[in-house]
Amino acid sequence: MQNGSSDKAKRVMNNDPSTERNSDVRAYLFQNNPNPFNEQTNIRYFLPLETKTASLMFFDMQGKLVKTLAINNFGASSITINANELWSGMFIYSLIADGREVNNKRMILTE
Repeated sequence: MQNGSSDKAKRVMNNDPSTERNSDVRAYLFQNNPNPFNEQTNIRYFLPLETKTASLMFFDMQGKLVKTLAINNFGASSITINANELWSGMFIYSLIADGREVNNKRMILTE
């Protein structure tokens, strides 16, 4: 991702009035917060309004897909993950938009 697109996405996520049209911004995935977590964590993302389909996919460290969440809110939004949805350990989560991997991040769920 080009740095300019990343800066635009961050302005959109912060509701910066200087943001250009949303369609000028590429999809963006932010690091979950808090990380590590033991109760719940929030994953923020940005998807252009033109996006047709999107999901968050969660993998264990062996690469096994353990959870998929369909995303229905485009633009600047977030998803909350509760600790009881997974088990203690490290996971990789990926944002998929229109069949393409946007980015992936790591998160840690503690006991």
